[in-house]
Amino acid sequence: KTYHKFNIRFTKSNRKANSGASNSRNIGTNQQNNIYNGSNSAYGSNSAYGMSALSTRYYSEYRFTSLAAELNSRFGNWNNTLRGTYSFQDQPRSNEYGDQPTVEIVMNDGQGHFPTWAFMGDDVFTAGNLSQTKNFVLTDELSTTIGRHHLFAGSLWHRELILIPLLLTTPLYRFRGLRLLRHLLREARRL
Repeated sequence: KTYHKFNIRFTKSNRKANSGASNSRNIGTNQQNNIYNGSNSAYGSNSAYGMSALSTRYYSEYRFTSLAAELNSRFGNWNNTLRGTYSFQDQPRSNEYGDQPTVEIVMNDGQGHFPTWAFMGDDVFTAGNLSQTKNFVLTDELSTTIGRHHLFAGSLWHRELILIPLLLTTPLYRFRGLRLLRHLLREARRL
């Protein structure tokens, strides 16, 4: 007795999670100690000192696509299952406001620390931040029963491609106090 049964499945899901501005900025070890007193979480843009504009928020996107095909066959006393799957996981970051330069204003708190006072523009890790994974899996399983013995043999092929670039393409401007920022804004209006 011979029969074949073929199944195919397709799955796609997309969702976004809204997040506040990243508290992590690599400004050099000396600068981090001078400006944040060595602690981004205590003095950075998400601390009690800082105000972050709505434009600094970003979305972590989760896009998942999967395709699976399976062929179940029976040839007399032999069973065979051939299965192939492909999945693609795409996790970029995005925002609602397009590409903008990042501006951070730090103020002296009188104790030698310079916590973030205001933060606006893109989160510095949003543009160019991407995580993609592609999986390819192929399996073949062959089985039969001979008397009291059940025999099973199989093979597996798996390929995974991972891409995790981080391109810091957003310019970051950091100002100590408001005088320099006011001066730059005046100069920008003249242009």
